Amino acid sequence: FMVAADEVAPPVLAQSILEAVIQNSGEHDGFLMRRRTRFLGHFLIHGDWGRDYVLRLVRRSKCEFNDALIHESLKNPGRTRILEGLLLHEGERTIDELLTRQNRYTTLAAEQMFQRGRKGSLFALAAKPSFRFVRSYILRLGFLDGWPGFVQAWYSAVYVFTRYAKLR
Repeated sequence: FMVAADEVAPPVLAQSILEAVIQNSGEHDGFLMRRRTRFLGHFLIHGDWGRDYVLRLVRRSKCEFNDALIHESLKNPGRTRILEGLLLHEGERTIDELLTRQNRYTTLAAEQMFQRGRKGSLFALAAKPSFRFVRSYILRLGFLDGWPGFVQAWYSAVYVFTRYAKLR
């Protein structure tokens, strides 16, 4: 079981984890958890962060991590299912926290893209941030989360732009 320092498993999820470990007869190699993020003091239900599923419980024999510089995570081991309950994630509380983290994360993301031979094209700088905002705020209904939903969608767009700008 892997949990980040800013995540907590409430009783419903904890019970679901316990049942999965005790009752799993080998038909599943991993278990996904629906994650709910508190952002600027509000839990996001819609947008990109409102439909977040994370792999946090896997068989030890199937446990492998990806090589990401940020957001290291478990690789999908194969057969998975979704557990009951929500994994609660404490996101940024202020715009200052958001901008500080964004600067650090975009630098690491650009470094990793460079290491993998990616290029920072002008097309990516122009198109990808716009698409990210439209996807999160409109297509995935982020506008229903009010101000935090708007900030999250805008943040995601700026994050993508900054990552490609640093790569370029």
